[in-house]
This record gives sequence, structure tokens and C-alpha cells, in this order.
Amino acid sequence: MRSRIIPALACLACLSLASCGGRKSAPAPSTETPATAAPKDEIPPEHLDEVLAANLEGLGQMERLTDEAYARAVTAFRKVRKRAPDWIPGSINLAIALLNQTGSADEEAKQSGADDALPPSRYDEALSLL
Repeated sequence: MRSRIIPALACLACLSLASCGGRKSAPAPSTETPATAAPKDEIPPEHLDEVLAANLEGLGQMERLTDEAYARAVTAFRKVRKRAPDWIPGSINLAIALLNQTGSADEEAKQSGADDALPPSRYDEALSLL
């Protein structure tokens, strides 16, 4: 049994080494200029504690799965976006909270029989964040 394992491991090692080598050409430089600059995805150092506290507050509210908690989560994540507008996780968390809040409003409207179920402002804001 041992005599079969050693050649198999040797073949596997040779294959992995062969795939690691090789020269790859650098990608051609793009002639197009980006329309907008990419966000820096960072939290300003002077707001780090406030941003992390507000983000954790929002995440905690989201786990409660109630309409009031979604509203409090949106408020907390708006604080995050105000202090760290380029931080991508803050944008994503706010979008998720807005969509959950919109989903709850949609369910309530369906149960009450209203025709205009989705509040477009929250939904559109969430899509623009994503």
C-alpha cells in the first residue's frame, strides 16, 4: 500500500510545481478612463470608534428581525455612512437594512390590500448603494 502512495504524491507534487511556474504576460493597459473613482474602502482614523460602534449597533438591531429594529438599524447604518462614506461594508449593511425595512412595509401593504406596496425611496436608495 505504501508503495502506491509515494508515486502518487510525487506525481501530484510535479503537477503542482508545473502549474506554478510559467511566465504570464502582463495585461494590456486600458485606454478607457474610469467614469468615477473607486471608493477607498476605508474608515477615517478619527472616526474609527464611532463607526465601529454604530456598525455593531446596526448589526445587533438587524438580528432582532422586527420592523422597529430595522428602522433602528437604518439609523445606525446612516451614522456609519455619514462618518465613513467610502467604507463598502457600511454601504452594504445600510442597503440590506433598507431592503429589509422595505420588505416589511411591502408585506404590511399586501396584508392591508394597498396597491402601492413598495416605498420607492428606500428601495431606490438601497439599489444605488449596491
